[in-house]
Amino acid sequence: MARHVGYQYFSVVMIALSIATGVESNYTLEILLLGYENPSHMAKSLENFRSGCCELDTTTPCRPCDNAFSVCVREVRLGVVEGDCDLLEESTLIAEDDDDLMFTIGEDIGGLSNPLTVSGEMWPGTVEIVFTVFDLDLTSTIGSSSDLVDNVFIYPDVPAGLSANDPFSDPTIFTGKASYSHLELAFRLTCGPHFYGPNCTFCVPSNDSTGHYSCDDRTGSKVCLEGYQGPETNCTDCVPASDCNHDGGYCILPGECLCHRGFTGDYCDLYTITTHPISPTTLNALYYRSAHFNLPAD
Repeated sequence: MARHVGYQYFSVVMIALSIATGVESNYTLEILLLGYENPSHMAKSLENFRSGCCELDTTTPCRPCDNAFSVCVREVRLGVVEGDCDLLEESTLIAEDDDDLMFTIGEDIGGLSNPLTVSGEMWPGTVEIVFTVFDLDLTSTIGSSSDLVDNVFIYPDVPAGLSANDPFSDPTIFTGKASYSHLELAFRLTCGPHFYGPNCTFCVPSNDSTGHYSCDDRTGSKVCLEGYQGPETNCTDCVPASDCNHDGGYCILPGECLCHRGFTGDYCDLYTITTHPISPTTLNALYYRSAHFNLPAD
């Protein structure tokens, strides 16, 4: 994959990913094309399941293919491929009879910008990317089963970066199903606002009645603000004063030590005599204290 080639655009068919108006994208996956090669100039026909030359002439065994590419991107959830190119479906043509192609970032490839971009509301964790290569002659159309060159199936393992300024992943060469074509790609996954970490985990910081927490920008985990605890419940539980008795005291605001009925003292560690009914839990606590601190139980 050592050189650029000129492009001749006979047709461009684009069925772009559509996103409902007003719905903000919460992740963006960029697919950067770096190169393609088919050194043997071979093609595999779906019609008769045989491999052969893309083009035949009297001077060489095989001459380069007239390459056309289509790409399909769909979700993979719990190991199951879902949808029918629901995230992206695009096709373009690269002509010039060449099987050694090289691309650069920002380059226009048959009317498509490089990198290709996939956006959506919730990152599925894994996607399936299928590049299909056709030998597109003047008498054929993209998708014709008789002109199939190869299929390249890709399941990128790319963690999300913190911003769109992060670098692309290291280039990776993927081999087609027929084993004689190769596609070189790199990827970049970024999260939208309030989505964090390698899996674009959703988190919105809060400091009100619904919760008191910030968001870890590396993982998206909720981090309780000082004076609050319980990230699994949005950090709605306050932390009482450090010396406040666990059984006898509680708090409404961080740092307080308010006494439950039956307890008194600065740290709610002393019990009081009461004529009101006391719950079994409180009674157990009272008898426990009397046994350990030589205090009367009533």
